[in-house]
Amino acid sequence: MKQRTRPCLVAGLVLFAIASVSSVLAQDAAELNQHKALASVKATLHDGKVLVTFNRDGHYADPKYNPLFQKLRIYRKLIPFTFGNDKWEALRNLTRSDQDVIYEGSIRQDGQQFTYIDDTAAIGNVYAYWAGPVQGAATGSSSVKVRDPQVWWTAERIATEAAALHKDFPDLVDVEVIGKTHEERNLLGITAGRGSKRLALIGALHAGESGPELILHIIRQLLSKHPELFDDVSIVAIACVNQDRRQAQAEGVAPYLRTNPKGIDLNRNYPADWEIPSYLYGGDSSKPGGSTYRGPEAASEPETKAVIAFLEAHRPMVLLSYHHVASVSGRCLWGPQLAAGDEAYVERCRRVYDAFTEGYKSVEGPVENEKDSYLVFKAMPGSLPNYCYRQLDIPGFDVESHWVASLEPSLTDHTTIELLNENRAMHEAAILNLLQLLR
Repeated sequence: MKQRTRPCLVAGLVLFAIASVSSVLAQDAAELNQHKALASVKATLHDGKVLVTFNRDGHYADPKYNPLFQKLRIYRKLIPFTFGNDKWEALRNLTRSDQDVIYEGSIRQDGQQFTYIDDTAAIGNVYAYWAGPVQGAATGSSSVKVRDPQVWWTAERIATEAAALHKDFPDLVDVEVIGKTHEERNLLGITAGRGSKRLALIGALHAGESGPELILHIIRQLLSKHPELFDDVSIVAIACVNQDRRQAQAEGVAPYLRTNPKGIDLNRNYPADWEIPSYLYGGDSSKPGGSTYRGPEAASEPETKAVIAFLEAHRPMVLLSYHHVASVSGRCLWGPQLAAGDEAYVERCRRVYDAFTEGYKSVEGPVENEKDSYLVFKAMPGSLPNYCYRQLDIPGFDVESHWVASLEPSLTDHTTIELLNENRAMHEAAILNLLQLLR
């Protein structure tokens, strides 16, 4: 008798379990109209792959809802977003449909967090992601720009490359922590060479612009090819100043980022005519919330303080601060606007510009529609070049773009590794020529 009844008992238990699950799902389907099952959907870029993370909403903490989370969906939608033109509003109020489902099934869970890895996202594209149960509404969207990790370096990559310089050239390179960012990331100061004649290279005051991928590469190449130079001259460098927001760009924030996390333009925060408002790019540097806000007072930011202390300690003869966008830059040098009438200073700047340009053009070759000069005095009050003029009495420049077709892809954040390598070679030649001038 027992052997005959056992199959019936098992079948009954299975039917009961199925009925319980169905009951929960039916009940949940109604509740999902009021409470979404998932929360905190976020898409971030890591090593060229998109990580979509999310949590189980607290409303569904009871184990009876577990069946809802055994099969989930990931939605992905390609967004027509243009870097430099489109802003945050282009990423709001996005909609999705069942045609946007790219995955349906179980998703790895670590504690309370689910993680889905999308390794099919194409470099150069902007996507919006949602996540949700098979039944009920999805949560999202979260957008991400898929950038080449060889072109946009993370804070970890920057630190690794700096440490490798010290390891490979221990007698010539020192790396030190010179300060902390708002988000407690280390700001690294690099000294390469033994010479007292120093050139300062500063990168990424503006997060979406150039710096570490050029500066650290240039230092390595010059140390490898021209070690004899570094008996007489040195390079002192901060490869990435606006490290917090640069990390956000490297992790896939699609729009161009300029300010630090507090909304302050670090290239308007220096104590050199800081009190004079600037109106470049249609903004007002004196107004909080603007794209070029100078801050509540001069040198209010920890990043600015760290740069000032580093420069005061090393006293360079010339400073170049890298700008343009998307990890590359041109050969237009912006001197301080307020120095335009100082003939002696302008002449000193001219000598630096000529040496820099001669080196750059030796690799770049002929350019159509060439101007007579890309030395201009447009750097605003409160900028680093203005600080160089007022406080250090040295030629200081923002390195910006000149008109050249080869740089056009960078304007829409489509810098490729090939373009970056070409640009590196030009800047390497420019810095080599400049070091020889200082020597």
